Amino acid sequence: MKDKKVITTYQLNNFGGIVIFNIIHGINEKVKFAYHDGEKYDRTSTSIIRYDKEGQPYFNSGKCKYYLNDFIKVV
Repeated sequence: MKDKKVITTYQLNNFGGIVIFNIIHGINEKVKFAYHDGEKYDRTSTSIIRYDKEGQPYFNSGKCKYYLNDFIKVV
């Protein structure tokens, strides 16, 4: 997975977090993401982008809700 280009990241702790590789546009927009430990990525997953009452985009992974506004863009 080292050939995948990370577009944004979210640190969960000192050792890693979540990276987003792609936003898939369509009827249901989706985010392609993986957890990382600072050195390697776990398997890639896909989740539908949803919106809360205020219109803020987020996606779910497990029982956790991650707001796209909390991610930091990687240049």
